[in-house]
Amino acid sequence: MSPVMSLIEHVSVVSFSFMSYLIKAFLPVNLSAVYTYPVGLGHGLPLLYPLSVVATAMVLFFIGYARKWGKETVFGILFMIINLLLVLQIIPVGAATMADRYTYIPYIGLFFLIGHGCSQLAMNPVYRKPVFGFLAMVFLAFSALSYARISVWENDDTLFTDVLAKYPNSYISHHDRGVYYVQHEAERLYAENPQAKRVFLEKGITDFEQALPYAVSPGQKVSSYTNLGYARYALGDFKGAINAYDRAIQTDSHAAAAYLNRAYAQFGLKDYHASLADFNKAIELNPSDSNAIKNRLLVKSVLDTLKKD
Repeated sequence: MSPVMSLIEHVSVVSFSFMSYLIKAFLPVNLSAVYTYPVGLGHGLPLLYPLSVVATAMVLFFIGYARKWGKETVFGILFMIINLLLVLQIIPVGAATMADRYTYIPYIGLFFLIGHGCSQLAMNPVYRKPVFGFLAMVFLAFSALSYARISVWENDDTLFTDVLAKYPNSYISHHDRGVYYVQHEAERLYAENPQAKRVFLEKGITDFEQALPYAVSPGQKVSSYTNLGYARYALGDFKGAINAYDRAIQTDSHAAAAYLNRAYAQFGLKDYHASLADFNKAIELNPSDSNAIKNRLLVKSVLDTLKKD
């Protein structure tokens, strides 16, 4: 979910993204899997954002002038601009201002222009060797930069750690890295190693807690609280888990997963009546949940046994 912005802020963010896409086509550094909205929304944006509006206006003026340079130039520019419009946050969607992975098609127009220009220069024997030498250096440089990014994309830990080094206020990076720590590292890779499992559960808890201040929608808060409760439950901290599930339910009273997981935590504390009530609510919200139905029968069985005793 995107944050609420004024018209001026919206134009500034779109302009900044537009200029960033152009610059990163030639200088692909400081790349990130997630580009978050600036922290200054509503309180004054960094200077680069209003400057980007001016720079974008200059680029658009240049594009209008470039139509005099032939149909190839017009085609390349229009191809890039039209496709780039589709990835700019003109209509804000999601929690990121940019996404490099969506620029492959727009960049076809840009590099068509570069290729066309290089081919024109290479027709002159004087420039042929310098042009091919320049293209070879660019190829090697871009190959090295691409290779360096492979280690960043190794897994969710390396990927989102890289994002957080650049954007420490990224909700999705804290949240998704926490999910990776809990579900992949703790519950799969180190499931049989209690000490290592505990380390990754605690790292997941830290990430979920750090994600919460940057949540911009009720759904994000519910997800963070629910995952936080799950990790605490896995550590045997039933009271801490219940507290997290309480916060999730306070945020959204129809969060079926929070009721279901709180029922497990209540059962862990042997509060069987509270556990039964939560299983009932979870089934009311999601009647097809077989886990809730099965475990409700277990709780009822325990309560029946206690009555007999």
